[in-house]
Amino acid sequence: MIRVPARFLFACSLLMLNAHLPVQAQSKLQVKHRLQAGAERDNNIFETPESEVATLAGRFLYSNQLQKRWRHSALTIQYAGGLQIYPEFSEENKTVQDLSGSLRWQLSKHLSVVGQLRGNAKVYFDAPLDFAHSFSSLTLNALLTEKTVLSLLVSSSRLDYAEFDAFDYANRQLGARLTRALPGAMTIEGALYFNRFNYLRKAYRLDRLAFNPVLEPLPFDQQDDQWHVQVRLRFGRKYILHFTGEYMHTDANSFGYSNEQARLSAIFGRKFGHDWLLRLAAMVQFKDYRENIAPVIQRTLDPESDENNFIVADLSYNYTTRLTYLIRLAAYKNESALRGSFYRKLQLFIGAEYRF
Repeated sequence: MIRVPARFLFACSLLMLNAHLPVQAQSKLQVKHRLQAGAERDNNIFETPESEVATLAGRFLYSNQLQKRWRHSALTIQYAGGLQIYPEFSEENKTVQDLSGSLRWQLSKHLSVVGQLRGNAKVYFDAPLDFAHSFSSLTLNALLTEKTVLSLLVSSSRLDYAEFDAFDYANRQLGARLTRALPGAMTIEGALYFNRFNYLRKAYRLDRLAFNPVLEPLPFDQQDDQWHVQVRLRFGRKYILHFTGEYMHTDANSFGYSNEQARLSAIFGRKFGHDWLLRLAAMVQFKDYRENIAPVIQRTLDPESDENNFIVADLSYNYTTRLTYLIRLAAYKNESALRGSFYRKLQLFIGAEYRF
């Protein structure tokens, strides 16, 4: 599954805080721009368990956000385009493009509908690993009480690699989420999701040939059914603090992919004085595969998009109202492209951000 990398987790959590805000009166069109550039030291650019390769890279990011509110609706459109340049390893040079939009419609005092579309793509300049990912969802929010919101959602997503079909999939999701505001600027949220992933590759079973285990293809494609339970706590007005616990149970009809996952994550953000901002994000995952097999099954082509054990610290200083200097240190221990095999990565980023 393609997931949002850790470096974007904090920003996404801020967007989720607005998910249940009532639509305000009509407003003018608001457009915000952000330009970020800097240098990064990465000690394992190929995300491999062994033979780690370290280098310096240049990172550039431009993003903007457009917002418009009417009396009964609100529109948000966001774009982000990134560029990574590795002077010593041209095969890693790439661009990442992300475009999303959401429209919220207030049907009545107690009912609202939110539609969302998102598409992102990673394009390599000198490697055959390009992919595109699309996502669409429709959510019905019902205000049960003054402080309780029930959300029912249906979504669809698709992953498509340009040069390979074996890792492409289509996903359908059904879900329900209950959000309750508590005293002391606290919010608790519980959710239950069902996902079905249909892959373009054949399912496999384990067989034996001359007493040696071999994987034999089956006459149907791989299909994964996943139940996902999530509990989240949010705190704070002057600061932001999120705790999230997740449990995922995946049944696959292909040998080697069925698993259980438990994840704990936390996000913290706080301003110090007028100009300093500290942000922290961390996650730890416990994953258990049902079938016992050596790490010979390739589960993905892009392990960078499946971050599952990390800690990220981000410290920024507002030099002016528009210019910010920042430093980011991140440590990862993630599952590699091979099932059950892990790689480590340490990144240090120093750069600046300009807002206009």
